[in-house]
Amino acid sequence: MLFDNFLADKEDRFYFMFAFAVRAWLSLLFFVFVPFLLVHFGYEMRLHQYLIGGASYLLLGLLDFSHAYTKALKENRLKRWLDIQHNGFRKFR
Repeated sequence: MLFDNFLADKEDRFYFMFAFAVRAWLSLLFFVFVPFLLVHFGYEMRLHQYLIGGASYLLLGLLDFSHAYTKALKENRLKRWLDIQHNGFRKFR
């Protein structure tokens, strides 16, 4: 019962924002803690590997943010179009 309201409803139109936040948080935790686990098990990460990991994290964030932005843009355009259909163009001139 503690986590009944934790998961977002997939029918919600802003579910993609919840999914974006969860993916960003989990991937950040992955990039922060995995190098320490590798050192613990006897592997070594050099500077160029950190740079590649950081660049991939930034590209992942950019791609995920652009997906969320285009989805939000579609939602806003649909909302505006419905408002124009119900109220006319008078407010948008």
